[in-house]
This record gives sequence, C-alpha cells and structure tokens, in this order.
Amino acid sequence: MKNLNKNKIHSRADFEKLAQSGNIPPELDDFERDALEGWKTNAASFDLLKKTDKRFLKQKTYLWMAAVLVPVFVLIYIGVNFNSGNTPKTGKKSSQIKRAYIEKTDVETPAKIEDLKPIAQKKIILAKTLQQNFQDKNETQQRETSAVNEENPEIELETKKAEEIRDNLPVKTERHNLKAAEMYVNDLLIVDYRKYRFKPAIKTEQAIITGTPANMESQEDEVEEMQWEQVNIPYVEYISKTMGIFARGNYKKALTRYLEILDTYPDDLNASFYGALCYYNLGEFDRAYQLFTSCKIHKFNNFTEESAWYGAKSLISMKETDKAKMQLEEIISNKGFYAEKARIELEKLKK
Repeated sequence: MKNLNKNKIHSRADFEKLAQSGNIPPELDDFERDALEGWKTNAASFDLLKKTDKRFLKQKTYLWMAAVLVPVFVLIYIGVNFNSGNTPKTGKKSSQIKRAYIEKTDVETPAKIEDLKPIAQKKIILAKTLQQNFQDKNETQQRETSAVNEENPEIELETKKAEEIRDNLPVKTERHNLKAAEMYVNDLLIVDYRKYRFKPAIKTEQAIITGTPANMESQEDEVEEMQWEQVNIPYVEYISKTMGIFARGNYKKALTRYLEILDTYPDDLNASFYGALCYYNLGEFDRAYQLFTSCKIHKFNNFTEESAWYGAKSLISMKETDKAKMQLEEIISNKGFYAEKARIELEKLKK
C-alpha cells in the first residue's frame, strides 16, 4: 500500500472514518478503493465487527486476569506451606502436654508384700470363681425365697419392711448380724458403704505426672519429678479401681490397696474379705484365716458363708486338719450355699 500522509490508514478505525466521510483519497490503490466502496454500501458490517471486537476483548480480559491471578495464588500457597513447615517451635502447647493422676500404690508396693510368692495356679481363688459362686448363690436364694413366699405371702411383706428399716437406719446405729446394702463391681459383690458412712473417702497419696506425646519427644524432654501429696479419694472410686486390680489377678497391688482402706476404716468388710483372699493367693494362709475370721463375726453378714468356707480352706492349707474339720462340719450344719462343697472336702480329710 502507498503512503497516504495524513490520510494514511493506520487501523480499522481510520478506515471506518474514511468510509463514513464519503471521500475516497486519490492516493488509494484499487484494492483499498474497492474495500471502501464495500463498507459504504454495507454499513452494517462495521456493527458486526464491533460486536466481534467486544467478545474478543472480553475473552482477552479474562485470559489476562487468569494469567496474573493464578501465579499469585500459587506463590501464596507455596509461601504459607513453607512458613508453616519452617516456623521454629519455641514451646509446647498445653493441649500437647499429657497429664495423669497416679496413686502411690500404682508405682510402689511395700517390700513385705512384694516378697510374697503366689501359690500354685490351680489352687488360686480366681475372680471368675467368686463371680460364679455369687451368681449361683443369688439364684438359689431367689428360688428358695419365691417358694416360701408362695406358701406364706405375709413373709414377703415383712422382708420388704425389714429391708427398708435396714437401709434407713442412722449411720451410727449399731447393727449385728445384718445383711448390709450391696452393689457389684466387676461382677464381684461388695458392701455399699455409702449407706452407712457420710461421704466415705480413702486417705492416700497422689501425684500428677506430665509428659509429651512420643512423636514430640526429644532428648531434652524429661518427665517432671513427681510430687506426692495427701488426698482423699471417694470410697466407691477407690474400691472400684481396687476390685478391677483384684479381678485381673494382681494380688500384690490389690492387697496393698485393701490394707490402705483398712488404715482408714479398720472394720471395712470389703477390704477384710478381699484382702484375705489376696493373702490366701499369695500363700499367707495364717493372715488370710485371721481376716476371714473377722469377716465371719462382722456385724454385717454379707460374707459370713464365704468367710467360713475360705477360712476352712486356709486351715487345710496350714495343715490344721482338726480345726478345718470342725469348721467344715459347722458349714454343713448351717445348710447354706457351701454345705455340699464342705461335705466333699470333709470326706477328703477323713480318708
């Protein structure tokens, strides 16, 4: 194309102005003249091109924005992850610190108990044996009670009244040979002393230990030194934990805790009975017999039959045959739950 000086067509806008003016410069060549003639005869073509331009410019704007924003977001993402991965750890959050309360009996056992040796496994009085005996005894008593009540309906009413009176007696009222309120922990029977003591609790020593999760520990991490302090733990909480320890067969730790209960409550029937079982399983038959005897004559009779039976077994293990025979004969004459077991054991001793 030839130079048009001031009328030189630099863009389609210039070309459009020439077409709208109606003047065709003589300097244009034939191709440019034909083009101008075409625009003049069909002015709508300019409108179509303008619409096309707008769509093109709009798309071009979106592409430009995407070209700018995408790299910005990528840089921000990289920066955030880089900083979070390289931020220096100046301390541990409190939520990452593990705290636990432990009792002294959890980590320490008196030497006189630690030195005891368990008896042969086949002779150990297991928790599951006690659980089964308690269940069978309850079922037997329920059948006998139902049979009696069917014959004498007034007896059931008198029994219920007696139980209500027992459960509502003042805490300090003396009771002799009465069945106390009961509860089960780990399917093991215990006296519910909440009925007879005001806010019962066990005096013991407790400490707080702190540490960090294993994935956060380093060579510099150390567990804080334990500081023991005197505390009062609710009786039910303390006895429940102890019963679980007994049920798992840890008789040394369980005995340590039962003796601690007796330090607070010397007449505690639960600690005396299950403590006696621990002594028996650890081969201390004499001490077991002494505690079984105290349970047998206790003001609450919840473990009277069991104490007589296991007391007799303690005497047999101590080679006190004559005393064992007398106690077995007493059990048989009482016609209680252990009468048949006592008869079989007595026959063995007579051979």
